[in-house]
Amino acid sequence: MRNQKHGISALKKKNKIILITAGIVLSLLAAALILFYILEENPDPDLKGLWVYDEYTSYEFTEQGTGDMYLDDQRYEFTYETSLDSLKMDFALPEILDCTYEFHVRGNILTLIGEEGTIGGTYTLYRE
Repeated sequence: MRNQKHGISALKKKNKIILITAGIVLSLLAAALILFYILEENPDPDLKGLWVYDEYTSYEFTEQGTGDMYLDDQRYEFTYETSLDSLKMDFALPEILDCTYEFHVRGNILTLIGEEGTIGGTYTLYRE
């Protein structure tokens, strides 16, 4: 009987170790998937270049944190900053409201999600 109790105790200990190990492995896997998703979403949030929204609206970003919004035949200068998935645009003209967007770059597609200073909405632009 004593050997049987010892065997059950050892089996419980072994099962506990297996469960703890499985929990650690699953936690690490979940963390890796979350990190992969974050890096995949904005692997290189490089905004440089011309991004077209429609036939009337486009944005051009430079490396130096400056850019231009083209609306119809008008050009509006701005400076910009990015931080993780946030894009802040400060327009040179005081009449144009400065704004913040959540942004995501996937290849040649830029998605802007309106936040502060916008009317909201989601906008998809394509790199020229």
